[in-house]
Amino acid sequence: DDSQKKLIVVPEEAETVRRIFNMYLSGSSLKQIERTLKDEGIAGVRGGRWQKTTISQVLQNITYTGNLLLQKTFSQDPITKKLRWNNGELPQYYSEDTHEAIIDMETFQAVQDRLEHMREVLNSECYELRPFSRKLECSECGGHYARGRTKKDNGNVSYYWKCWKRKQ
Repeated sequence: DDSQKKLIVVPEEAETVRRIFNMYLSGSSLKQIERTLKDEGIAGVRGGRWQKTTISQVLQNITYTGNLLLQKTFSQDPITKKLRWNNGELPQYYSEDTHEAIIDMETFQAVQDRLEHMREVLNSECYELRPFSRKLECSECGGHYARGRTKKDNGNVSYYWKCWKRKQ
């Protein structure tokens, strides 16, 4: 029965989410937050270690405010049921006060503002990580490519580029 389904706050996990938001607002980078959680032995969502991408997803997840954004993804093909990010192909629905909030909307919005500022800094002319950063786009989803690195047994390092959304 769908009417019985509820989002329930797990106190220990909620405290970690609040801490991630507070650390980011205090000026910590995603990498610094990742290291701190790892050093303190705080397990990630599925028991694994925290990664920058997961922390970024936590910081952008409006569900922690007690609200829901519905239809963020959709199944383009009913046979394969492969999910795609909804980038305007279908309407999205925003529902307020659907469950208990972990963080308040002001904190969430302050984090979104800082994330946007950091994106602007990364996209500015004065800051470029790699020669192809923000220049290669995926033909499948429109996401940007990111550089990856593989270390061989003999100590040699090789680099590759792949869609950052595929990495998730």
